Amino acid sequence: MGYSMTTDEQTYWQDQAALLDPLAYEHVYATSTTRTVPAGERYYLVNGWQLDDGSSGLWYHRPADVNRALIIPEGGTVVTSSSAGSFMWLCKPSLVTGSDARYTSDPRGLYFDRLMQLGTLTRYRILGSATGAGQTAATFPVDFTYGMGVHVSAHDVAWLIMTDGSGNGMSNTQNEISDSHGFRWADTVIFPFTQATMPKVLIQGVSIGTGRAAMTYVKLPGGW
Repeated sequence: MGYSMTTDEQTYWQDQAALLDPLAYEHVYATSTTRTVPAGERYYLVNGWQLDDGSSGLWYHRPADVNRALIIPEGGTVVTSSSAGSFMWLCKPSLVTGSDARYTSDPRGLYFDRLMQLGTLTRYRILGSATGAGQTAATFPVDFTYGMGVHVSAHDVAWLIMTDGSGNGMSNTQNEISDSHGFRWADTVIFPFTQATMPKVLIQGVSIGTGRAAMTYVKLPGGW
């Protein structure tokens, strides 16, 4: 039996499928930079650090999970502050919906197909330990282009973040207490990323002995 979607349903499923597509993302790692949503579109903020609220204040968005992305409506803006390290990880569905026929022919099917594929792909884990207040970096292998984070575990550390090759923070994976307060938390996430943009994770230790953190991920296949 065929199923005819309304315009709103079509747009909704296009956006949901795009949130799982690493090609639909822009990572902005620059100070005092604005992204404005064009007319007729919506963006989704999946991660943001030290964003400018327009009144000399800062705001943040985490954890890294597409199911908890913040919708930015048309005409809305997201602005990185003048603070070093400020970034945004934005899903912009129009980057893919106009160039991939699957988003037009059956976006709902594409969304569920991707979810089902996640249940068949091999799990890999990148992990490390940090002693005292030190930091430990771990590097992803270079045998894949696009990945999907599916779980993050932190035990007696302050945080596990994804970084660029120089160790600059590019994405927060979980909520945090502070840079020096350890916690024990583990949770599922769904978070697409590009290995070249985020080739490492960085773990922040705290002064309570040795802590450990890990990120479980999959390597996305061609044709995803």
